[in-house]
This record gives sequence, C-alpha cells and structure tokens, in this order.
Amino acid sequence: MTAGPIVAGLMAAATGSYELGFTILAVLAGMGSVFFILAMPRSDPASCSPPASMSPRPSPIAPWLRAANGLPSHAFGSPG
Repeated sequence: MTAGPIVAGLMAAATGSYELGFTILAVLAGMGSVFFILAMPRSDPASCSPPASMSPRPSPIAPWLRAANGLPSHAFGSPG
C-alpha cells in the first residue's frame, strides 16, 4: 500500500500516463483478494494454541494498590 503511489508515479513518469501504473496495481490487488479468498484455515486448531511455556503471568498490579481501590485480591487474574 505504501509503494502504490510511488509505483504509479514512476510508471507515469516513464510512460506519460497513469493508466499502466494503476492497471498493474489493480491486478496485484485483485490477485491478493483471490489468494485471500482461497486461503484455508488450519485443519488442526489445537496447533494454534500457545506453548505451555507461555502460561499467564501474575498481575503487575501491586496488592496494596488493589486493596486501596477496593478490588478483590484475585482481580485481574492474580491469585490473592
């Protein structure tokens, strides 16, 4: 997307018309759309789950801050 105006400008400078540059960009965008539609989800959703080493971390909110704000000790997923 960032290179689109640059490509169109270079093609316009080379050919004197924006038509070729925009045609090339339209074809590339169309191909991207087709590939997106044809993309298949993974057959095994379990393979997308995070590894066990990435277990949830304790809350970074200090216990005194939770208590000062009237939050339960288990707020934000941190065991009390």
